[in-house]
Amino acid sequence: MRKNDSSTDRFLANEMMNEAPKAKRPIKKKVIMRKKKKKAKRKDTTENDESTQSTPSAKCKNPTCHGKIIVVAMVITKMFLWAVAHPGMECAGLLIGTVKDGVLVISDVFLCKRARGTHVSIEIDPIDFIDALKTLKKEEGIYGWAHSHPGFGPFMSGTDVTTQRDFQNLFPMAVALVLDPFHYGAIEFKFFRIRTSDPEQVEEIQYEWRQEQNDTQKADLDWRLGPKVGFK
Repeated sequence: MRKNDSSTDRFLANEMMNEAPKAKRPIKKKVIMRKKKKKAKRKDTTENDESTQSTPSAKCKNPTCHGKIIVVAMVITKMFLWAVAHPGMECAGLLIGTVKDGVLVISDVFLCKRARGTHVSIEIDPIDFIDALKTLKKEEGIYGWAHSHPGFGPFMSGTDVTTQRDFQNLFPMAVALVLDPFHYGAIEFKFFRIRTSDPEQVEEIQYEWRQEQNDTQKADLDWRLGPKVGFK
């Protein structure tokens, strides 16, 4: 009986030793799998955060920081003719437009006929601002300025940056149009805006065309170009 009891005890002890690690193994596996899932979820969230931070809308929700502007083609034509009429001096204009769904639309340019310009400088008369305000329609505003660089390319000089900063202090979405009608025998122009994050940095603004003209613009261009080549 003693032998049988001892052998039975050994048998039960061996069975308990064999079953003990088997019961622990699936628990360890479950814990490891849970940890891996948590790490995977954390990676996904960090990747999503980085992807949202890389988009311009996440960096700055203000439309003045990023994004294109829409320009009516007549604006460039009108400013080009004004610059060609004054080949030996800079000339200026005030950009008129509206904001639709957070997008700036430049629809017209008011020609500053009282501005005093030289070959390398321009000074807009305050009366031109008053006259421009009188021409504004409902929801329109002055959203920047334009000036020509006859023969030396479109860029922003130090004086231009100071002027643009004043415009953006009044109208945060304001842009500057610089046009050279004689750049290597062809017209060249660019739109600029000062970065809101760095007031000393100027960036070129991308634009999209819109083909439209009102009766006033059509009559003005017909008068300047003549009936043979005017817009009909």
